[in-house]
Amino acid sequence: MVTKRMWVIFSLLILIGVPLAIWVPARAGTAPKMVLPPYDVGEPDYTPELPANKVDISAGKKLFSQNCARCHGLEGDGKGPVGYLLLPSPRDFTRGIYKIRSTPSGQLPTDRDLFRAITLGLPGSGMPPWKNKLSQEERWQLVHYTKTLFPGGWEARVKAAPLKPLDVPKPVPATKESLARGKQVYEDSGCASCHGEKGLGDGAKAGELKDDWGFPIMAANLTKPWFFRSGTTLEDIARVLMTGMYGTPMPSYEEAFEKTDDIGHLVNYILSLAGKPPEPELIERAKGPTFGSKEFEKTAEVGAKLSKPDVVINLVGSAWEMWPKEIRVKKGQVVQINFWVTENGLGGPHGHGFTIDGYDDRLFGKAAQVDHPLAYRFIADKAGEFDFYCSIQCDPGQVDTTRSTMGIWGHTFMQGTFIVEEK
Repeated sequence: MVTKRMWVIFSLLILIGVPLAIWVPARAGTAPKMVLPPYDVGEPDYTPELPANKVDISAGKKLFSQNCARCHGLEGDGKGPVGYLLLPSPRDFTRGIYKIRSTPSGQLPTDRDLFRAITLGLPGSGMPPWKNKLSQEERWQLVHYTKTLFPGGWEARVKAAPLKPLDVPKPVPATKESLARGKQVYEDSGCASCHGEKGLGDGAKAGELKDDWGFPIMAANLTKPWFFRSGTTLEDIARVLMTGMYGTPMPSYEEAFEKTDDIGHLVNYILSLAGKPPEPELIERAKGPTFGSKEFEKTAEVGAKLSKPDVVINLVGSAWEMWPKEIRVKKGQVVQINFWVTENGLGGPHGHGFTIDGYDDRLFGKAAQVDHPLAYRFIADKAGEFDFYCSIQCDPGQVDTTRSTMGIWGHTFMQGTFIVEEK
C-alpha cells in the first residue's frame, strides 16, 4: 500500500522531472507492480511456446556460446571468463539448482520459469534482460538448450517427480491492520535476522550468508524493490516467500503460512518498506566550439551551468546489454543522458561509465554505480556520428579474454552511435 507520504514524495519528484520508482495501480486483470523507469522491460511474451527439437537445441547451443558463456561458461558450470568477477555469481546449470522458480523448493523450474528469467533478467545482478536483444524464438531455444546442461537428465528427473507450480495466494487489502500483522509476521519469522529490522539487508546474519556453492550472498535490501530478482508484483513477492530461493539461505514458507493470509500481509508489509530510489547526480559541462580537436576540447569549458535540457535520454547499463543502437539529437541541443546501472561489475565498487568519443572526457570520466546514477548534461555542439560505449570496465579497445576463448567480443551490445544532425 502506498502511504499518503509516499504519494506526496512521488508527486513532487514527477513534477521536477526526476525518474523514480512509482507504485502503479492495478488495472482490470493486472497486478500492481513497482516500476523504475527505465529498468522495467515489461512482461514475458510466453506465447507461442516453442517445443524442443534437435534443430532448436542446436540453435540454442550457438546462442548460449555467443551470449551466455562469457559468464556461465561453455559447459554451463558458472565458470565463464568473467563469471568470477560477478556478485552474485553466475548460475551453475550443471547442478540443477535454481533460485527463481514457481515450483516447490528442491524442484527444477518449469520451462516458463526459465523463459521468464532469460526474458526479464534478474535485476540487481549481472543477468540482463534479453527481451529486446533476442527474438522470442531464440529465447525458447536457449531454454531448451540450458536444460541439456544438467547431467542428471532433466526430462528423466521431471518424469520421476513431475513439476507442480505452487498456487500463489491472492493479495489481501493493504489496510492498517494488514500492515501491522505483516510486521508481526516479519518479526516472528526471523526475517530481520538477515534482512534487518528496517529491511536494509543488514541483519545480524547478513555478513555470513553463503549459497550452496560456498559463495558469499547478500540478503535483499527490501527498501529497493526495483532490484528484486524475481519481480515486484504482489504475486512475484508472494511466490518467492512460498518457494524460497533454492540454493540460498532464503527458506520456503509454503507450509508455515499454509491456509492463512499471512503471506499476503507480509507482502504488504515488505512493499511498505520501499524507499526512494537514488536520483542521478547531475554533471554539467558548457563548452565552446571544439573544431574537432581533442586537445582543444579538453580546455573548452566556458561555464558551469546549462539551460534546461532539450532532450533527455534514459539509459540502463544492465550487465552491458540494455543499450540502444543509436541516439539521435540536433546540433546545438542541450542533451541530458540519465545513466543507471543494475550492477557494479567486477564484483566490487567499480561501476560502469558512459562515454561519447569526440566529446569532453572530463564530462564522461566518472562511473555510475547501483546506488549512484549519473546525469550527463552537455551541448551537442558537433554534427556527425560518434561512438558511445562503456569506458570504465568495458572499453571496446581493451583486451578481452572472452574474445580469445570464444572468438567474440565480450560486450557485444554495450556500444552504439551518437548521431548529431544539422538543424
